[in-house]
Amino acid sequence: MAGLNLLGVKGALELLAVSSPVVVPWPALGAVLAACAVAATVSAALPALAALRTRPVEVAGARE
Repeated sequence: MAGLNLLGVKGALELLAVSSPVVVPWPALGAVLAACAVAATVSAALPALAALRTRPVEVAGARE
């Protein structure tokens, strides 16, 4: 979505005959991407581990 907005701004500036390069802060973008990947992995793994620690019979409420 942000890429489309940047392309729109660049196109509008080119119509005004103003040359402006699109500068992307790659280190910051990479850090945010890595943080999101870690958060997604942790938030997927913790509930899965919690579900695997409990026996399915106990979750269903049945007794042996």
